[in-house]
Amino acid sequence: MAKPVGNFEDYMRSAREKAGNSEDLHDIVNNAFRKVMDIDKSSDQLNVLVKKALLFLKMLQSYISGDYKNIPLRTIVAITASLLYFINPFDLIPDMIPGVGLLDDLAVFMWVAGNIDKDIKDFEEYLKGNLEIDNTRS
Repeated sequence: MAKPVGNFEDYMRSAREKAGNSEDLHDIVNNAFRKVMDIDKSSDQLNVLVKKALLFLKMLQSYISGDYKNIPLRTIVAITASLLYFINPFDLIPDMIPGVGLLDDLAVFMWVAGNIDKDIKDFEEYLKGNLEIDNTRS
């Protein structure tokens, strides 16, 4: 799969710097979460974007909190880079352009998800296992 167009490598460099700093990662999570909550979820494409963003946020939060550490650093960097791209309103296609402004963000999320597919599946299995444990406690 080809890398996203534009200056994504700049986001990867920044993500490598921030990946070891939990305060920076918290700021990224908070900013991305606020942006996700403001998205109009009336289209299928934007719903996919929101689902991917929330999954990446949950993975990063679980990593930061120490609840789930079975995530390679390269995956943390890729997720962080995609979230940095997402929270930048002036990326390849500015987010304020109605109807298309978030399509490049979706493309980046899909590209990253395709490259970390195994790590996503492992994380989803972890979540599923925790839900089953929580349900037995009720």
